[in-house]
Amino acid sequence: MASAFPEKSSTPRLLSRERLKSFSLLPSRFLKEKFLNVKKKVSNGLPSVLQKQSLFQVSPPELVFENFATQEVSEMVLSLVNKDKFPRPVKVSMERSPHFELMCPNDVFHIVPPGTSSPLRIRFTPDEMKNYCHELVCLTARERIVVPIRAIGARAILHFPDQLDFSECPVKYSTQKTLLVHNIGNLAADYQLSTQSPFSVVPARGTLGAGDTMQVTVEFHPLTIGDHSGSLAVCCNTGEKSIQTNLHGEAVDANIGLSTYSVKIGKTFINTSNYTTMFIENRSNITAHFQWKTFPTEEDENEEKRRQCCLLQPLKEVPPDNFIEEEDTEQEEGSSEDHTALLSYMVQEEMEKVQEDPMLFSDDIFSIEPMVTLMNHGAIDAPFTYIHTTANVGYCFKFAPEEGIIAPGGIQTIQISFNATVAGRFEEEFQFSVAGSPTSAILTIKGRVSEPEPTLHFNVNELDFGDISFGFPSTKTCRLTNPSPVPLSFKLRMSDDGTQPAVSSFDQIRNDSDPSWTEGIHFYVEPREFTMNPRQGTIPPQGHQDIEVTLCSNTVMEFYRTMLVDLEGFGSGVASLSITARCLVPELRVYPHMLLYDECHLKVPYERKFLVVNDTHLPGCYGLVPQKRMEDTPVFYSSPQPCGIVQPHSIAEIPVVLEVQTLGEHRSSVVIGVFGDERNPRSVVLQSTGRLADIYPVPRLIEFGRIPALQPNSQTFTLFNEGLVPRDFRIETVCKPHCYIIEPREGVIPTRGKIPVTITATLDDTGLVADTVQLFIGNSLWTTFMLVAVGTGTKIVTDKPFVPELSLGCQFRYEHYSPKFKPQPPKEKRTSLGYSAFQMRRFKIRNGEEPATALRESWDPAQPLGAEAFSILPQSGVLQPGERQQVSFTFSGHLNTTASVTALCHVEGGPTYEVGLTGEASYLSYSLSQREINCGFQMFNNLHHSTVTLANTGKIEFKWMLNLSIAEQHLPGVFVVNPTIGSIAPGGKQVLKFFYMPGVPGAFSRTFQLKVGGLDPENICLKGETFFPMISVNLPWNIEGNEKYEQLIKHLQQYSQRKKSVEQKKTQTPRTQILKMENVKPRVPDSGIVPNTQLQIKMVTMLIEEAALELQEMLISHLPNSFPDKELCQSLVKVELPEYVLDMGTVRKGYTERRTLMITNPGRMPVSFQVDVSALQGTGFRVNLDQIQSLPHRHTIMLEVCFESAHRARGDVDVLLPIEVAKGPTYNIRLRATVLELSLHLSGQGLEARLEFSPPALKMGWTPQWR
Repeated sequence: MASAFPEKSSTPRLLSRERLKSFSLLPSRFLKEKFLNVKKKVSNGLPSVLQKQSLFQVSPPELVFENFATQEVSEMVLSLVNKDKFPRPVKVSMERSPHFELMCPNDVFHIVPPGTSSPLRIRFTPDEMKNYCHELVCLTARERIVVPIRAIGARAILHFPDQLDFSECPVKYSTQKTLLVHNIGNLAADYQLSTQSPFSVVPARGTLGAGDTMQVTVEFHPLTIGDHSGSLAVCCNTGEKSIQTNLHGEAVDANIGLSTYSVKIGKTFINTSNYTTMFIENRSNITAHFQWKTFPTEEDENEEKRRQCCLLQPLKEVPPDNFIEEEDTEQEEGSSEDHTALLSYMVQEEMEKVQEDPMLFSDDIFSIEPMVTLMNHGAIDAPFTYIHTTANVGYCFKFAPEEGIIAPGGIQTIQISFNATVAGRFEEEFQFSVAGSPTSAILTIKGRVSEPEPTLHFNVNELDFGDISFGFPSTKTCRLTNPSPVPLSFKLRMSDDGTQPAVSSFDQIRNDSDPSWTEGIHFYVEPREFTMNPRQGTIPPQGHQDIEVTLCSNTVMEFYRTMLVDLEGFGSGVASLSITARCLVPELRVYPHMLLYDECHLKVPYERKFLVVNDTHLPGCYGLVPQKRMEDTPVFYSSPQPCGIVQPHSIAEIPVVLEVQTLGEHRSSVVIGVFGDERNPRSVVLQSTGRLADIYPVPRLIEFGRIPALQPNSQTFTLFNEGLVPRDFRIETVCKPHCYIIEPREGVIPTRGKIPVTITATLDDTGLVADTVQLFIGNSLWTTFMLVAVGTGTKIVTDKPFVPELSLGCQFRYEHYSPKFKPQPPKEKRTSLGYSAFQMRRFKIRNGEEPATALRESWDPAQPLGAEAFSILPQSGVLQPGERQQVSFTFSGHLNTTASVTALCHVEGGPTYEVGLTGEASYLSYSLSQREINCGFQMFNNLHHSTVTLANTGKIEFKWMLNLSIAEQHLPGVFVVNPTIGSIAPGGKQVLKFFYMPGVPGAFSRTFQLKVGGLDPENICLKGETFFPMISVNLPWNIEGNEKYEQLIKHLQQYSQRKKSVEQKKTQTPRTQILKMENVKPRVPDSGIVPNTQLQIKMVTMLIEEAALELQEMLISHLPNSFPDKELCQSLVKVELPEYVLDMGTVRKGYTERRTLMITNPGRMPVSFQVDVSALQGTGFRVNLDQIQSLPHRHTIMLEVCFESAHRARGDVDVLLPIEVAKGPTYNIRLRATVLELSLHLSGQGLEARLEFSPPALKMGWTPQWR
């Protein structure tokens, strides 16, 4: 039968784990291991120490696939050997991977009989020629074994010799050897070569293509005599161990001697000079460079240099008084030179000169000068004459004497003087002619003329970049000045900077599929984060060069670097500049946490947007990680703009296009990475529901626009049925069904047909009205859509119509008749015109005339237009002398109307007075910046705050009141808003500050009711979820004797067991039945023991909640004057928890027992904790860690507990180990062990031996179970 898989390639080769460790090998051994036989390497098992400790042996301990081909299937076999005497279950699991597959049931238990092995096959299918990695996890009752799986594609292999021997070399002399290196691999090698003094290597790094060769020069420069050994380490970018070439050399003194080791100069008169001559003879085969020094050793020279530098130090603290006058002069001339900085540069330059001083011999009385001697080896006198030359620098030399006669076997000393005029290196030949000799005696002089030490300095002492954002280039400028009289060529370099170019955010956003979004940037070598422009150049005399230094950091750290200046022909590091910076990753937040797409037709694209909020002062770079789609993926999502940059204190958008592939509700997890913060990707959710698009309304939004209130208006939409059967439908409105007439309200949509539907709206209110229309198919809600209208006009009606006519009937003449109408408000009150719609203004009219006659006055609105909106009471009356009358003006305007009239007050027999009346009627209108405050995840006992802005968008001032809902005032926590009451003028705003401390862990929700004027109250919801730092240890709890804990855990166990029994009935498999048949029973804990980790976590949460509720009265007692202090808030988590129990059981004296514990963070946020190891001093117990910072959510760390019985007396050992969680409770582990000592007793009757145990009874401790 043909296989469905591609044909397998040749059996891949296995590499043992020892080969992949970080230590190095000789090149020959490295190459030998590369081509070892498969069977030999498979036989390499775990180290002997691990085999003794582990119940299972994994062979091989690591799987490495090599020599594979793209799209070809390879398989390897892993063996699990049970070394115990009993059958042992082991669970084998491997995360899902497109390239690696476990060819047996995944994440299930296997029973391995004692002494036998269980084979596991792993299948590997590569899709390209590159390196892959994965892992297989084997979980037993005592241990967790991780088997790394690697696949190595192309690799680079550099061929180096095992050893390089320099033999004997002169001390303080450079000897070089050149190696020819060949890359025998099939991948280009990015290599790094390193060694130790006195050895050096060139080049130190580079790239060598596959099959190429290069020359590597190794130099041996010993400073002391004797044997010297080192190693040449070769590191490549393959991720494998480095190889090393052994280096050896022997340094010996060169055969160089002095003619005398003591010089005595004859008697010399004052103010005269005398000299004597000695010789240095080079008997070796190398050129010897010598110097006459003042100090005998290098240590003495360094001590003198330190002394001279200390003498220069006080100059830095001397105020530049000598520069005051010069500074004033330069300021008048417009110079901005900082003399303090100049003084600092001068001191720095002097100190550098001291460090570079060769400390040659110097004395006020004695001097040493080089002399040249002419020796006559012949048997007759030798007359000689110096031949003058002007070539090159020959004219700068003078010889004395220039001529003379040397007797046979005699010596003539020649004194040489040199006066250089040109800087640079020179080599000159000088000739002395000898009478009777066909050839001249030639003297060669070599040397170098140096100019005065050049100086360069920067215009600043330091470049401080401050806070910079990860991956965002930041540039600073400095100036390099050349005060020398000659041009200087410079090169700039940065200390401790790498070579691989850094990645900027602008490059990062071009590739949303880059793995660095979630895995970080992978550098083979250190990144080159600093760039200087220009990096090199020439500065003219008395000139300067502006330097731009750009830092693009790919490392979250604080930078302390030095920019060094090298001068061509003079030296390196002649000037330097300190550079400081701090690289941070801004905290970006993504809203909303869940993006709702509601109902989506299958395979139809829908677009929504996430908001990326940056509240920091640094820019941030974000990217939506592309979806990894499978054939059965129910929802496809993508983004046309997945990556971008969000500026400081701003918001960016990520559009997400979603296509639902299957019916039903779906929740798709989306990861949004922040460049530089790969450990904390932002996880958000896309929620959608797949629907068949066979029945739908068009349009989905019905807009009536502005329509008069209390008057019918109609709009039409169409229901389409693209299905193959007719469907019954029913339409309803949600909020105000009495305001809408739907025709037809129900009926049948024919197959592939349509039905027009008319909605007639008769609004009972003015302003914005929105309602939801529900479409039912059969008895199921199929879909919903919106209806929007804006009501205008008035919502007051009368019980009698004014149109088409108002009939008053028959009335008697001269009698006053007032028709009566009854105004009726709408059935439901939604909004209010406000108290200003009917406003009264009062004032008094006083008769100021003295005569005793009474005045009669009457009121008359002068303008007919708008006069009906005003009324005056009383309209007429009589005022006695000195009497006052109060008159009320009432404005009763319609909504959004303005009226202005003049009221006339006629006085009989007197003047007429005018009073201007103006009125305007408007809604109370306001807006809230948010009605739901999502607090996210926060600490339950920390004080937090949020703000909401209340704005008056209308034309009327209103009063407002805000309070916590009465029904929620008894709930735990502290929830306060400030202010709670006030008024806001038109166009004004009020910031409402919400202060809250949830008080108990878990989800919380509080509702504040806002009352504005006469409007209906509106709710502002504050919700979120709180947590507290916690850990869990895979150990049981001991609650025996504590009635409170026993009652609490009893309730939790009963609920857990009921739930577990139901789940077991549903999920029972043949494998579990086999376990029952083999009678493999779990260990039943003693009474008072709580082994279940989940029950422990629930119990901790309940204890925290109980403690918080007990302190609730103390929390709210501070209000409203102040909030609870931090001590009281922190006391909420300081609860007493049950003790974990780790019983080592019985340990024979002199033996060591070990247990490995798992400490897990089950909470929502990173947790820090500290193990108080001081409690273990002198107890025999010890642990392998003491402090952990920021353990991520759901991450686990191993804690090894060892008990050494060698120095303990026999008997029980009991100690309490505290683990203090930062801002959380303290966990205690009760460590127990019993020391057993074997003793041999001989009875008095005969020589019969009796072996006894002490103590006679053994108590087997409780050990952690892996869950």
